[in-house]
Amino acid sequence: MTETQDQLSLFEPDDRPYLPIYPPFSHRPLIDSALNYMGGKRRVLTQMLPYFPERGSLFVDLFCGGGSVGINVPFSRVWLNDKSSELIGLFRFFRHEKKERVFAGIERTIDQYGLSRCREHGYAYYGCSALEGLAKVNRAGFLALREAYNRSQQRDPLLLYVLVIYAFNNQLRFNSRGEYNLPVGKRDFNDSMRRKLSLFIDRLQEGDFLITCGDFRGFDPRWFGRGGFVYCDPPYRIATASYNERDGWGAKDEGDLLSLLDRIDRQGSRFALSGLLRGRGREDALLLGWLKENQGRYHALPVQSNFTNTSYHLLDRKAESEEVLIVNGPLRVEQMRLGMS
Repeated sequence: MTETQDQLSLFEPDDRPYLPIYPPFSHRPLIDSALNYMGGKRRVLTQMLPYFPERGSLFVDLFCGGGSVGINVPFSRVWLNDKSSELIGLFRFFRHEKKERVFAGIERTIDQYGLSRCREHGYAYYGCSALEGLAKVNRAGFLALREAYNRSQQRDPLLLYVLVIYAFNNQLRFNSRGEYNLPVGKRDFNDSMRRKLSLFIDRLQEGDFLITCGDFRGFDPRWFGRGGFVYCDPPYRIATASYNERDGWGAKDEGDLLSLLDRIDRQGSRFALSGLLRGRGREDALLLGWLKENQGRYHALPVQSNFTNTSYHLLDRKAESEEVLIVNGPLRVEQMRLGMS
């Protein structure tokens, strides 16, 4: 953890008779993450939000990933945490650096490594089409940038983000040595990526965000207080993706997390957990058993997802999957109807 307990505010308890219904469109518009993060929840966020408190003192996004959930909730303070130091370094950079300097640094790095600028010149200028893409054009510059980033002792988040812009699927992935290892992609710094980055930086800099890097086992539920709401989106054990390649998420990890959620529940706090009960012809027996043990206390609510951003490693991508949002506390009638629809 990079923040000490003394630096964290303790929040006043609140009553927990119900999980209140989330009022649609009553706060700022939902925005996308600046990262195309594997397992991101942006596409299913509207299904999840009705089961979150409509407001609160603290929202804890314990496995924040690309930040799609934490960046969009209407809480007075949001705590973004992830185990990936590279990811958290990016978020801190976006939060504390002036937006104009971020964009200027990106443009400077693009020119330094001779990367394409289709927004200004078009595909024909580079002798290719939109269908063919820019991989051949950018490969040499991208590899030079990747080598420079991986060799540097002080990993520059600016260089990392430019790598993400020009990488395959605009994603983050590191090998067992901690080196960025995605190949070059087909696109460059287009209008869509610029818009997402601009809105993401604005949201991070306008809100009250605490950004930390740490393992979930280092968290004490007492820090959250009863007024805190804890959301967990861990790797799915039965659907391994690139974010889970360096340190596989196993039964012990999942068991430790479920124990933490039990402690959160016992102190009277609310939580939500994203999970995959079944998929790829397998089932998560540990998670299913935990739900059975806590029947009536915890509720597994279906999430309709095409699973395309987490499942390229699945043996059968057409196989049915059962993704859920698990919440504690009694449900209101409206929420029960949503869960059955």
